[in-house]
Amino acid sequence: MNSKIYDLLCCPETGEQLSLKNNELSCNESTYPILNDIPWLFKNPEQAFLEWASKIQTYFKLEESQLNEIYNSNKNEVNALTAQRVELILKARKTNLEDMYSRLKIFTEVQAIDTVPDTQQIHSYFDLVFRDWIPENKELLSYIEYIQGLLTTKVQNVLILGSGAGGLSYNLAKSNSHVNFVSFEHNPYLSFLSHDLISGRDARLYQYTNHPSSITQTAREYLLRNDEESKIVNHQNILGTFPDLPFRKKSFDLVIAPWFLDIIDFNLSDSLNIISQFLSSNGTLAFYGPANFHKKDIFDQYCREEIIDIFESKFEITNTTNGSVSYLYSAQKSQQRIEEILFTSCSKFKNIPNKGLNVEPKKIIYSAKLDAYKQKINTFSKILKHINSDMTLEELAKRLELEFDFNKKESLHYAGIFYKMILEGSLDS
Repeated sequence: MNSKIYDLLCCPETGEQLSLKNNELSCNESTYPILNDIPWLFKNPEQAFLEWASKIQTYFKLEESQLNEIYNSNKNEVNALTAQRVELILKARKTNLEDMYSRLKIFTEVQAIDTVPDTQQIHSYFDLVFRDWIPENKELLSYIEYIQGLLTTKVQNVLILGSGAGGLSYNLAKSNSHVNFVSFEHNPYLSFLSHDLISGRDARLYQYTNHPSSITQTAREYLLRNDEESKIVNHQNILGTFPDLPFRKKSFDLVIAPWFLDIIDFNLSDSLNIISQFLSSNGTLAFYGPANFHKKDIFDQYCREEIIDIFESKFEITNTTNGSVSYLYSAQKSQQRIEEILFTSCSKFKNIPNKGLNVEPKKIIYSAKLDAYKQKINTFSKILKHINSDMTLEELAKRLELEFDFNKKESLHYAGIFYKMILEGSLDS
C-alpha cells in the first residue's frame, strides 16, 4: 500500500489512526482485514463480511438455479432463432458467474446468516464494468475530461466516492502520477475486479442484453485489461460504506462523487455536511450525475434548481454546467438511455451552524400503503407455506381452497395468478 495513502486511513468507528500488522489494520478498539490487497474498512467488519457473504451465496444459488431452468426449457424450444438467442445469453451469464465465483471465493467459505432484503446486491451495477473498461467509452471520457480540469497543481489527495469498477480512478491515476487517488466502494465484486484490472490482470466477461437489436447482438465477449506496462502506484481501493468514511478529517483536496449523491440513503444536505469534513481547507467537491434525483421520498426528488440551491447554501463557490450522456451505452441493446446530467464543483464550505444529521428516532407510520403491504405479505406467506416442493397448479389450488375457503374455480384462478407472478419475478413489486 502506498505509504502516503496509508497515512490517510482511520478507524471508521473511532477516528483513530490505524496501524498495519500481519495483513490487518487495527486500532485500540477494532481490527480490519485486508482482502485481495484491499482494506475492509466497514464500521462493523465481521458483520459486514457475513452480510455480503449471505448476499453473494444467495445470488450464486439463485443464478445457478435460474440458468438450469432456462437451459432445460431451451432444449424444448421449437423456434431455432429463439433457442440460439437464449443459448447466447446462457453462455454469457455462465461465463460472468464463473468470474464472480473466482473473485469472491472467500465469501463462499463461511456460514451465511439471515439478512434483511436489500436493493444493493453483488450484481448491482454490473454494467459499470463495461463502461469503465471498454476503450474509448464516450460517457467515461466526458467524466475524465471534467475531473481533469479540476486537478490543479495544488491537488495531492483525491477521494472517489462510489468508485464502481474503477475506470475513472485508473485513467486519472495513470495521467496524474503526482496525485494519490483513493477509490471508495461498498461492493466487493466491483472493488476486487477494479483492483485486479488496475494491477495488470485481465478479465474475460460478456456484455449481454435480454432485448438485443438482433440475434448476433445478444452478447459480446470482452477481454478487459489496462493499457499500462508500468504498475500504478498512486492508487488504492478501499471497501467500506457511507457515511462511515475511514479517513482523516480534512485530508482530501478533491472529493469526487460520481452518480453517488443521488442513490445513497441520505438527503443531499446531510451528505454534503458529512463530505465537507474530509475536504482540506481549500478542497473541492465534484459531483456529476442526474439533473434530478429519483429517490423514493417525494421531498428528496430534487430537480436541477433544487440541487444547485442546496449546493450553493453549503459552499461559497459553486460552479455548474449541464450535459447529456448515453448512460451505460451498449451496442447490444435495441434501446439506449440518454440522461441529462449536472456537473457541479464546489469549494469553501460555509460552516453554517446546523443540526447535523437527523438523529431523531425513526418512526414507522402505519399508513394505508403499509397496511396494504402487510396484507400482501400475509397472503403470500399463507400461499408459500404450502409450496415446499414441485407441484402442479391443480395441487396448489386444492391447498388454497382450504386456506382461503375458495371454491374450486376461484382457487384455480388465484393459483394461476400466483404462478404468473413467480414467472415474472413480481412477488416483491
